[in-house]
Amino acid sequence: MKAFKKSISVLLALTFTCLSTGNIRANITPKTDTSKKFIYMINSSDDSATLLRINTFEAINLPAILDGHNISEVASEASLVASKTNRHISENLGTGAIMMMIGATIILLPMIGFMYDAGSPFKKVELELKFANITSVNLPYCEKVGEGGFLLCKNLQIVSLPECTVLSNSSFELCDNLKIVNLDKFAGDIPENCFRNCSKLEEVNIPNCRNIGKESFPGCKSLKKISFPQCLSVGSGAFCNVTERFWHTRVSKIGYKNLNNAVIKWTDYEDKSPDKNIGWFENRRETCPLLEEVNLPNCKELSSSAFMKCEKLKTLNLDNCEKIDSTALWGCTSLESLNLPQLTSLGNHALRKCKSLKELNLPKLELIGESCFRDCTLIENLKLPNLTQLGASAFENCENLKEIHIPKCTHIPDFAFKNCKNLKSVHLPEIKEVGEYAFENCENLEEVYISKCTKLSKETFKNCSKLKKVTISSSCEIQHLALPYDKFLSKDFELIKN
Repeated sequence: MKAFKKSISVLLALTFTCLSTGNIRANITPKTDTSKKFIYMINSSDDSATLLRINTFEAINLPAILDGHNISEVASEASLVASKTNRHISENLGTGAIMMMIGATIILLPMIGFMYDAGSPFKKVELELKFANITSVNLPYCEKVGEGGFLLCKNLQIVSLPECTVLSNSSFELCDNLKIVNLDKFAGDIPENCFRNCSKLEEVNIPNCRNIGKESFPGCKSLKKISFPQCLSVGSGAFCNVTERFWHTRVSKIGYKNLNNAVIKWTDYEDKSPDKNIGWFENRRETCPLLEEVNLPNCKELSSSAFMKCEKLKTLNLDNCEKIDSTALWGCTSLESLNLPQLTSLGNHALRKCKSLKELNLPKLELIGESCFRDCTLIENLKLPNLTQLGASAFENCENLKEIHIPKCTHIPDFAFKNCKNLKSVHLPEIKEVGEYAFENCENLEEVYISKCTKLSKETFKNCSKLKKVTISSSCEIQHLALPYDKFLSKDFELIKN
C-alpha cells in the first residue's frame, strides 16, 4: 500500500491543486507564447522562462526557447494539458482519504491504515486529466525539472538536459517510450519515482550522480546497463519494487487495463452497503528484468531490494561498497561471482536465491544476516576470515558447499547450514555454541571439530547419517537429540571431549 500510494502521490497532489486553485501555480502572471502551445512565466533575475504548462495535444518536439526566452526550468505537472472536474470532493473524506488505481480508473477511498473505513461517508467525484504528446525534449539551458514535469508523456523518446542540476519526484514517471537520457552535468540525487516504469529505457549513464533515490527506476523493463561512477548510495527498491494494492470488492469488476495514452479518469462511488466492505491485497513486483551490468564503483551502500529479482544481472562493480541491506540482490539468478573487497555487512536475504553464484571474495565481511545466501546452490567454498556474526539459515540449502572457513565466528545459529548435502568436514575451533538444526540433513558430513563448543542445541546434527566423529569441549552441554541417537550408540561413532 505504501509503495502504491507513493507512485501516484504526484497525481494526488495535482488533484487537490486543480480543485482548490484552478491553476497550477498561484501568485504568478502566466504568458502564452506566440504559437499558443505553451504557457510560461519570465524569471526577472535572468530573463529566462519557466515552462508552466504544455497547451496542446499535438505531437511536438519541445523547443528550447519561448519568444526569445531560454527555458531554464520545467514546472511541476507541466505535462498536464487539461483537467475537467465534474463533481467536487466532499469534506467528509477527511485526511484519511487515499487513492487506488484499477486500470485507467483511480478510486478515492477513505482509509485507516490498511483497512477500509466503512464508517466514513463520502460523495462522488470525477476528474479527467489529459497529458501532453511530446516526442523529444532538448533543453540545453534547463537547470531544473519539477515534480511530475513530464509525467505520462507516453510518446517521449529522447531527453537531452545537459545543464540540468535538479530533478524531482516523478519527473519522467510512466514515459513508456523513453529510450535516451542525456544528463551529463547532473551531479545531484535522482529522486523517488523519477524514471519509474520507463519501460523502453535501455541504458542509463549519469557520470556525476551522487545518490540514486528509492524506487527511482522500478519497472524499467528494457534496462540492460547502468553506470553511475560517482554514486555513493542506492535507495531501497531503486530497481525493483513490490507494490501492495488494496482492492475493494465493490470495484473489482472494473478489471485490469493499461493506462491509455491521453486520459486518466478519477472517480469514486457512494457506499450503499458498508457491511460488505471486504477487500484484499495484491502484490505486484516492478523489476528491471533485462538489467545485465551495474557500474557503481564508488557506491558505499545498497539499500533494501535495490536490485531484487534482476534475473539477468551478471556484472556487478561495487568495489567500494561497505554495506548491502536486506533483499538487495535477492533472486539475481545470473550473478556468478561476488568480488566486494570493502564489504563489511550483508543484510537478511541479501543474496538469497542467487542460484548461479559460485565465487565469493569478501575478505572484510563481518556480518551476514538471516537467510543471506539461502538457496545459493553452487557455492562450494566459504572463506570469510573476518566474519564474527552469522544469521539463522544463512547458508541453508547451499547443496554444493564443501568447505567452511570462518575462524573468528563463535556462534553457529539455527539452521545455518541445513541441507548442505556435500559438506564432509567442519573445522571451527573458535565456535562456542551451535544452534538448533544447524547441520540438519548434511547427509555426507563425517567429521566436526568444534573443540571450544560449550553448547550443542536441539537436533543440531539431525539426519547426518554419515557422521563419525565430533570433537567438543569437555564442559559442553548436549541438548535433546543434538547428536543423532543411532550414531550416539554406534561403535562407528566417536565423541571426543577436550
